[in-house]
Amino acid sequence: MRRPFFLIFIFSVFYLSATSLLLAQNENSLEEANRFFAEKRYMVAIEIYRKLIGETSDADEKAKITYNLGMSYRLMNESGAAKEEFQKVLAINVSNRAIKQGILNTYENYHHNAQFEIAKIQLENKNYEAALKSFEDAGKKYPFKSECGNCIRDENYKITLYQAATLEYLNRNKEAFSAYFKIVHPRLIEIYATNDQIEKFIAFVEKKDEPVISEYMKKYSHTREQAKSFLPTKNYWEFFKAYELGKAGNYDALMTELRKLATSPQDSYLKDWTAKMLASNPETAVSLVSAELKNLKTYPYVFYRTLGFAATPEAMAVLKARAENSNGWFEAESIVASFILAGEAGKAAIKELEGKPLSENTKLAIEKYKNGELAAKNYLEMDFAPLQKSEFPAEF
Repeated sequence: MRRPFFLIFIFSVFYLSATSLLLAQNENSLEEANRFFAEKRYMVAIEIYRKLIGETSDADEKAKITYNLGMSYRLMNESGAAKEEFQKVLAINVSNRAIKQGILNTYENYHHNAQFEIAKIQLENKNYEAALKSFEDAGKKYPFKSECGNCIRDENYKITLYQAATLEYLNRNKEAFSAYFKIVHPRLIEIYATNDQIEKFIAFVEKKDEPVISEYMKKYSHTREQAKSFLPTKNYWEFFKAYELGKAGNYDALMTELRKLATSPQDSYLKDWTAKMLASNPETAVSLVSAELKNLKTYPYVFYRTLGFAATPEAMAVLKARAENSNGWFEAESIVASFILAGEAGKAAIKELEGKPLSENTKLAIEKYKNGELAAKNYLEMDFAPLQKSEFPAEF
């Protein structure tokens, strides 16, 4: 009669032991480590990653874990340890075409991604020559693999941008300008504007464009206007248009451009540039934006930023009033980012707001600004060399 109970007992002990072992294994799985990583519990993730590396002989798995380990150190600002792990990834004999889970089923690109992170670490540590070589290796020695042509284009754009910025830090302006121009990056707009030489840049682009326009007109029987719509530099002409409108004092037309940009996927550099052109006449800008906000037909982000660039007491008053009545997170975030654009005037306005009843989202946006999580930029960018008066190469 006792044997069934004994067997049940033995089975229960075995079941509980097996379950405990399974749970322990799950707690030390890659998925679990990645969850800790996503929660920013990097030390816990690192401990599991290190354990997993010692337990696997699969190259793909080892590369994946080692890269994640490097990123954990990277996000803890331990660049030396991060670089060491990324170098280990480069030494692993693994296929860069290993399928990465995702909508597009893109490739893992272990070596490319590791080399790119090494280059960024070197750039951040001001080891510019080494960074330049590493960015080149990320593009040529370990080229990005994908069946998605646009993905390859975007990755190559990013590499060229970092190379250009690194060249600028090295004061190799001719090469830097050439790289920026190759990807039609608005950094050149910033540089020429800081030096009050936008007209010189316009003339330079016109000179570069002329043979291209002539070729299109001859080869495809296009009109001049049709040919210009195919120019690689056409994005620059959007910037030049806003500049010319600002120079002519045509602020109503600039406001019309801002309305278009408010609903456009056009890049944020152009939105900010157009907002700056309007804000160059603060009194008119505040008046136009105030009227727009009273009869708003689209998302107000570009108009808030115009007020931030204006940075007058009147502009800050409008922004403060919007902040006190803001509830949604994206609006709160864009208002506080616009205060940051205003410099000291914006800091003073934020200080005034802290003593007033605000929505939870506005409080959170201010808190993120204070701890450095919220920046003035609304687009992902790297840190460029400080803008300064420069001698411009005649050709690049």
